[in-house]
Amino acid sequence: DGAVPALADLIAAAPREKVVRLALASLRQLAESDPSLFVPEMIACRVLKSVNLLREQKKWSDPDIENGTSGCRLPLCA
Repeated sequence: DGAVPALADLIAAAPREKVVRLALASLRQLAESDPSLFVPEMIACRVLKSVNLLREQKKWSDPDIENGTSGCRLPLCA
């Protein structure tokens, strides 16, 4: 309880790439584990907007973030 809002805050404000990478991976796992429970909460927390901003914001040196922003969007768009 409260994991999605906390992770959404991390991807919106975290200055470190490794924090963003872990938050994206966690959100993706939650969305895949129980989409009916976690995807609506992610939508309410505006995770898709944050992910889109991450993709547009800058070029990440960590390829896992590029993959994470692509992978995290899919469950939210379904």
